[in-house]
Amino acid sequence: MATETELKFAIVSEEQWARLFDLETIGGMVLAPAVEMAMVDRYLDTDDRAIHRAGFAFRIRASKGKYVACIKGLGSQHDGWHDREEYEQEVDEPYAHLSDWPAGEVTRRLTEMTEGRQTRQLAEIQMTKLKRQLSNEGLLLAEWSLDRMTIEASGVEHHLMELEIELKEGSSASDLEGIATVLREEYGLATMTESKLERALRLKRLSDQGHFPRSG
Repeated sequence: MATETELKFAIVSEEQWARLFDLETIGGMVLAPAVEMAMVDRYLDTDDRAIHRAGFAFRIRASKGKYVACIKGLGSQHDGWHDREEYEQEVDEPYAHLSDWPAGEVTRRLTEMTEGRQTRQLAEIQMTKLKRQLSNEGLLLAEWSLDRMTIEASGVEHHLMELEIELKEGSSASDLEGIATVLREEYGLATMTESKLERALRLKRLSDQGHFPRSG
């Protein structure tokens, strides 16, 4: 098991994105060159949301021809910081029944939570990440990721942007307090309280209620 601790900010304009994209240093810390990654995240649960009721979210991430199954605890959130337990497992046939998955912690936990029942897709998020390493005096502190997402919700596409800063092992939130303050005060970023899945489900509810015009 790993514990994921990350700080999330909403990016609401292309101007904000461009300023963050051009950064080489922030708050006295250094950003390494970006590595671009494209991926598709599919979130699944049983019809009665057994995984959610057990306190987790279940995601399959497809990237570079590989599939990684991940279960994340719903965790806690404070002032934009998200703390969640996380389990990952690579799978060859991600949409096969769980009984056909290889043995592993994710397989075991999902089987227990779902009692072997089939899951269905709740949301799909297409995403491009620009990942950079954030360091201070040569010490790696966090991974910085500028994310562009497309969420399809009931026939409506939503294009969103956010910044995630995920702590590396051995670093703590206090190491990044200065950067968090700079991002809020100098770049006008607001912290995110929702997870990606929570946002996708909220947009779907709003679409179903007719708050967004459907294309076509």
